Order: sequence, then C-alpha cells, then structure tokens
Amino acid sequence: MHLPWGPLSPERQPALASLSEEAVMTTPLKPIGYYLKALDALITEDFARTLSAYELTRRDWQVLNSLALQGPLTRPALSRLLRPFWEPGARTLDEVAGVLITHGLLAADADTLTLTEAGRRTHAEVASLVEAGRARLMRGLTDDDYLRTVTVLDRMTANLTPGAHEQPDPGADQAGIHPPGSGRRAAPVPRPSRPGAGATNHRTAP
Repeated sequence: MHLPWGPLSPERQPALASLSEEAVMTTPLKPIGYYLKALDALITEDFARTLSAYELTRRDWQVLNSLALQGPLTRPALSRLLRPFWEPGARTLDEVAGVLITHGLLAADADTLTLTEAGRRTHAEVASLVEAGRARLMRGLTDDDYLRTVTVLDRMTANLTPGAHEQPDPGADQAGIHPPGSGRRAAPVPRPSRPGAGATNHRTAP
C-alpha cells in the first residue's frame, strides 16, 4: 500500500486498520500539511460567515466568549488568556474592546471589562450558531473520532516543540494544566442539550 509520504510500513499499518483496502486505495490522500491548512482556512471562512450577521470579527467573538466564560476580567488578565490565540501584528485588545464598548456590548470599569446585557444576549445568540457550525464540521464523525484526531495532532505538535518532553511542572496537576503531548486528557466539556443551552460551555477560542 502506498500513501503520499511513501510505502506504509508494517508498524504503521494498524493505524489504518479501520479502513478497508479499497477505501484507502481509492481515496487520494494528501500529506497532513495540506489538510491542516485547508481545514484551518475552511473553519475560518465558515466562522467568518457566522459572525458577519452580527458584524463581529473572530477577535470580537473571542473577547465576548472569554468574558462570558470567565466573568469580568482586567485587560491584562484577558490579554494573557487570549495571547495563545492571537497572532502579533493584528488588532490589539484595546482596539477590539473599544469597538465592542462603542457598540454597547462591553462595559469598562477602570481596567476591568464586563459584558453588558446586550453583550450577553449577543453572545448567547452567536454561541448557538457557533455550535451549529461545529455540528457541520463533525458531520459523519463521532466524539471518539475527534478525540483520536486531536490526540494525534497534540502528540505531533509536542514532538516538534523544543522542550516539550521535559519533566512537567508538578503544580500543573493541581492547576489542571497539562502540556501538549503529556498524555493527560482534560475533563470532558458537557455538551448542550439544545441549541444555545450550553452557551457557557464553548471554548474560549474556537
């Protein structure tokens, strides 16, 4: 059996045991980098369409969602929370917060940001649309499929991250924080029983 990266070695064959020979041979598989880039672009486009009805950007949503999940936060605390998801050179937190405050979705008390009533209402409405988008993404797949995929990507990321295999911080267990590739699974996030019911269960940055 041949795949885009070369012959499938015996030790790698069990990974495709759930696929029939015919399915693998008739599917033009591409290198993993293609799927990572293509899926990221498609998720971004789908997410942008979802937010456009509310004239929000992805960063606007991440701020709203973070405050909905965490409650009021100071600007430095919110900035630290979002730093892993925000590439440098784009809109700053102050710029995003300023727009949301102007639109009546956020209120600022000194250095602390909080959702207004309109902000909470908008977040709940958008959260139900975001959940619908995730349902489209997972069409034909199970939660176990998702977990296996993320676990593999987590391990690959750790394999190429300098220092990722160093001894973990003993305090990480108490804080519930585990580095990529550590083999520790986070507690499952409860899924909403109806659209919008689990708005506060959404991840900070989809």
